[in-house]
Amino acid sequence: MGSAVRRKRPPSSSSSKQQHPKISMRGQGNAEDLRRSLLRRRQQEDVQLRKQRKEERLQARRFRGSHDDDHNDDDRGLAAAVTFVATSAKTPMGFGSTERTLKEALETFIVSFRGVIHSNQHYKHLLERLHQTISSCNGTETSSALEEFARDEPDKTEAVISALSQMLAHLLQHSGDEETLLLLHNILLSITASTTQTLTATANKEGGGGDDDNYYGLAPLRWSDQIVKEATLLRTLLSSLHRPVVSNILGNLVQDAGASALQHVWPAWSTIVTHLPATSYLCAAMAQKDNTRFASHFMQDLTTTVLTSLLQSSEEPQQEQHPELEASTVVDAAWILEGLSRREDAAVKVLCGNEVLMQNLASLLEEHTTKPNASFLFPTLKAIGNMAVACDGTFVPALLTKFAEPLTQILEKGIVLEGVKTAAFFLFDAGLPRHSSTVLALPLFSPSLIRMIVLGSFEWKREAVVALELALADPPCIPQSQDHGSLVVSKQEEALDDPTWVIWNVVPDSDKDSFLLALLDISTLPDLIASLSSIRVLDRFLRAISFCPSSLAFNHEKTVIDRLHSILAIGSNDPQYAAVNDRAEIALDLLDDFFEKEEEDEDFAAETNTPLVPAPLIAANGTFAFGVSPVAAAAVAAAPDPVDHPMMGRGRGRLIPAWMSSQQQQQSL
Repeated sequence: MGSAVRRKRPPSSSSSKQQHPKISMRGQGNAEDLRRSLLRRRQQEDVQLRKQRKEERLQARRFRGSHDDDHNDDDRGLAAAVTFVATSAKTPMGFGSTERTLKEALETFIVSFRGVIHSNQHYKHLLERLHQTISSCNGTETSSALEEFARDEPDKTEAVISALSQMLAHLLQHSGDEETLLLLHNILLSITASTTQTLTATANKEGGGGDDDNYYGLAPLRWSDQIVKEATLLRTLLSSLHRPVVSNILGNLVQDAGASALQHVWPAWSTIVTHLPATSYLCAAMAQKDNTRFASHFMQDLTTTVLTSLLQSSEEPQQEQHPELEASTVVDAAWILEGLSRREDAAVKVLCGNEVLMQNLASLLEEHTTKPNASFLFPTLKAIGNMAVACDGTFVPALLTKFAEPLTQILEKGIVLEGVKTAAFFLFDAGLPRHSSTVLALPLFSPSLIRMIVLGSFEWKREAVVALELALADPPCIPQSQDHGSLVVSKQEEALDDPTWVIWNVVPDSDKDSFLLALLDISTLPDLIASLSSIRVLDRFLRAISFCPSSLAFNHEKTVIDRLHSILAIGSNDPQYAAVNDRAEIALDLLDDFFEKEEEDEDFAAETNTPLVPAPLIAANGTFAFGVSPVAAAAVAAAPDPVDHPMMGRGRGRLIPAWMSSQQQQQSL
């Protein structure tokens, strides 16, 4: 969803490059000089850093010694704060130092908090420097460094969260200024936005084990897990729902921690809804991640009227102070609709029954089709697809009335791939007599799907052929509420309900060959889903129209035969691959039934030079001799090896069983 979550890209593994043995001595010398230069630079930075640390310690001691003994505790804390300020300001931020810099900043923050005077002013200095350190680093490197810190330093991570929790409670209790609160919220937002779903091992401390006693299989440890454990911090955040940044912090926790965060957040659902639109991101995260509750539980407070008002909101970001918050209220509303529409049918009836809500959604979809916005189109198309497939396709006519034009434009212009999947949902019930999916949706979307299969890129071809396979598959059971048994259907009307003929009649006569050849091309691709769906669609069309190979040009017919044989070769050379799909079987049936049906028997007779059905031989002792004549057996033995020619047609070039060949040899003697 178009959310504030900034997921960390997996760090690229930097493998050391070995020099080629043919590199000249000059190239080796340059590489060695560069390595020495980098080593000297690193040593100089380390020396400067140690000098800075020594000067900071001396300054802190002088600072402590210049005050009276009665204020030693306060002075020690303030000196630690000064040390933290100097450390954050002078730490080098070069490449590769982000992890070390953030680790030192967080460790110094913990020490400084324990010794600092508990006042709003001192808290502000600490938060400023920590926020400055986090924001000055590269986003991807910051996420990686924060994740490493949470994984490797669980106790220190817990200490950081505890310190931030105490600071937030103190600032709210003593009327801290907005700037200090904003700094603290920004730090929490950066921490929650950097968390990932990576599972990491935690320290097993049972039986007195230390931090090094790691054991696989335990619960993952992330920043979100530590924050969820701090119940006081969550209660404090829930008391500030009027701030949009708090909604994003809690939304990130719900997305990352899931059920453990929802158990703390869900009791405040009614309060969260009352603070809309400031809490729209949190509502969207809860609707997406909470899979244990019915939509009716959400819609008791989040009514269709509230959803309509969210769709009518401005699409500007929620706060200008947070440019990283990409989600707008309209995008959040689309994700809420998607989360509600994929639940029980009763919720879909309520949503589709609100004419104002559907009209606003249609207007927004048409607007974003003209000016594409993927962050809004993706959840909206998913929600429309959920509504189309729900309630046995009852709302397909009403949905097509409002969304047919923008959906068709999305397919024709290739705006977003999710549009093909939405069209497939409209075709889910195709094949049912008089159903809207057969009568309305199939003629509407078939031309665009066929055009994608012929001219589109692979990813579009893949989704289009899967959508056609779904439309051609056997329809689900007819709902009991629709009594079609009493209808007298003629053969002509029955043909109108056959998805195969509906699609075939849509294809222009000049493009029929191109369409079949495009399906055959996709069938030869290594992608299992695309190739299997394509050959099934091809098989369905050829059998429905009683395909005649003579209708193709000679070069096209030869191309079809060659490609079908290539499918057979792929399926036969890898038994495991042939076992997980039936591509080879379908291709073999197509060859036997359409292209090599008349030649098969003639080829076998020509190869063996025997009658097609040899008469059984009667042995001298009067017993019946199984198998074929010795002449036929010799011809079969001389046939090409099936290993070298794996697929020569069904039954051709096959080795006869051992018991049969041994008995024939005895008869020949």
